[in-house]
Amino acid sequence: MNKTGEKNYAPIKVENIISAFESPDAEPKLIAKQYGFKNHIEMADYMKNKGYEWNILKNNYIKSTGSVEKFEISNPPAEMFDIEGHEQDDINKYIPFIKFLYEKRNKMYQFLNGVKEDGKIPRYALPGIARTKAIYMNDTVARLIADFSREKNITQREIVETALIEFLQKYGYKAEIQTILKNN
Repeated sequence: MNKTGEKNYAPIKVENIISAFESPDAEPKLIAKQYGFKNHIEMADYMKNKGYEWNILKNNYIKSTGSVEKFEISNPPAEMFDIEGHEQDDINKYIPFIKFLYEKRNKMYQFLNGVKEDGKIPRYALPGIARTKAIYMNDTVARLIADFSREKNITQREIVETALIEFLQKYGYKAEIQTILKNN
């Protein structure tokens, strides 16, 4: 844990990278190689994707505070305008918009966080016995699954089964999956 408390809720790999930079003689290229990256640029991209940015004053990564992006509403509520179609001038014009955002909050959370509405990983209790199935996959994906498994305390089998169930449901086997889940 660093002095600023930046790592409180960070993924394990992110915590380890931040800890490595706390050393006074930290070398970015060596740290990148130590944590499985081709180079320090790939590590920087990884940290950016996890929501961390380099702070030159601290010589370490810190949690990004975010940036404000332009966000447009494709169909703004009609209540935002007066009878003649002009925008209302007082605070009341924002109330319909706030209601609109509140109604769409789950989609907004998903959009902003890039995760499912509640952030919980679904768990499926499937009937039948477990069977060995050998599969080949990209090394990077295999490492991500292993990291995710450790970080979220979920078995790799559960990750793959959940991913396959959701894939099959999304791409044409929804009825078959629902039948299997109902028979449990």
